[in-house]
Amino acid sequence: MNRDLTPRERKLLHLLSSKLQYKSRVIRKLKGADLSILAWCEAQDLLLHSVVPLANSDVEYGYNAELIQAIEMRLVLLGLAPLVADMKVSSLEQAKLGTAEHKSVRIKPREQRVLHLDNIQIIDQDQSELAVEQYSEIVVVEPTFRT
Repeated sequence: MNRDLTPRERKLLHLLSSKLQYKSRVIRKLKGADLSILAWCEAQDLLLHSVVPLANSDVEYGYNAELIQAIEMRLVLLGLAPLVADMKVSSLEQAKLGTAEHKSVRIKPREQRVLHLDNIQIIDQDQSELAVEQYSEIVVVEPTFRT
């Protein structure tokens, strides 16, 4: 199973990684994201033994830095983005980070776009690339959403 980790799983692993900077182990009751992560780890042969909770049981698991590091190394080996990668970027930037695309967290294609008049020509440009000091006035048009 060479699926990429979901944004939710990545967020949990990032949180665990930051907690593991101060502790040798983080113990959590297994919830949905934990079970998905551990199933992924098991499929990647990163666990020494299976962690399959019984129905209606409060099974806990102790995450450690070695497991997080093994996950990070496996992601790289699979050509996927590392855990520390900011996935809230454009599709092009996500593609540079790895083979998988995370549409739910990326910047929408036209989210940062502006139109400006340049010698009687309208130019569509990313606002972060816009040199605002070159303009005396800028009009921002916000999209409206109908419910």
